[in-house]
Amino acid sequence: MSEKRKVVYLTGAPAAGKSTLIRTLASTRPDVKVFEYGRMMSEKLGRGKAPGQGISQHTLRGGTSGRVTQRDIDDLDTEMTDWIERYNSQCHLVIDSHQVTIEPFGFRISPFAQARLSALKIDEFWLLVLDTGKTLERIQRAPDGRPAPTPFQAEFHTHAQAALAAHYSVMTGRPVYVFDASMPGLDLLSLAAARLDDCA
Repeated sequence: MSEKRKVVYLTGAPAAGKSTLIRTLASTRPDVKVFEYGRMMSEKLGRGKAPGQGISQHTLRGGTSGRVTQRDIDDLDTEMTDWIERYNSQCHLVIDSHQVTIEPFGFRISPFAQARLSALKIDEFWLLVLDTGKTLERIQRAPDGRPAPTPFQAEFHTHAQAALAAHYSVMTGRPVYVFDASMPGLDLLSLAAARLDDCA
């Protein structure tokens, strides 16, 4: 395995398997830690509240408008930056991000400011893409709190995630690797692991 430790920003289509990928990576490789943004935001919003009074990740998948403020996002981004500083010398770090969300009014895009993006020291951007038909099938089969999107919404969501990743790539000079999320899970896992081990 490579001795270099990478910081990876993971994004992509809804229901593309991002959470499954990072949890499997973390469970099979002791040199990987993950930052699940949705889960961490849910935990942050529940701090100091009685059990059951917070906002679940399941609920957040239904939309963040009226539930998550820009201050909440900025505070969690600071915690994420500190997390990277703490662990980057020890292991590979993968950030599972949700910066484009479907909302009752349309979409919400909550990008990193340039200074924040520089502070994260991201080495690679991973983008999981999925055919719109497969996206709709997966969400219908296992919504997990996601609202059922229209074909237009599913396609726009993927394109918006891709555009944001490409923009970040231009801003940082770091590459984007686009993975076909329709491939078998073990194949996707193998390709992602190979990226972590590739120093080139």
